[in-house]
Amino acid sequence: MAHDTPATDTSILIVEDDETIRVALCVALERHGYRVLAVESAEDGVAQLRRDSYDIAITDMKLPGMGGLDFVVQARALDPELIVIVMSG
Repeated sequence: MAHDTPATDTSILIVEDDETIRVALCVALERHGYRVLAVESAEDGVAQLRRDSYDIAITDMKLPGMGGLDFVVQARALDPELIVIVMSG
């Protein structure tokens, strides 16, 4: 079954330290027409949110250094409208 890729302006920030998962998420979301940027740490995610705005952030709960829930708190402080999805292995 073929899927048409919808054009979208939705931007997604992925915060995931596992490279395999990070790449898989990027590929899957880009295939569906989303604009995606992925970073390896919560600290990098917060820094990216200070530079650019995103519609959605997807974060792992367990990250080295700052954890995913701390990222959520800081991300929502920077952008209260940001939709945040937290993943857990």
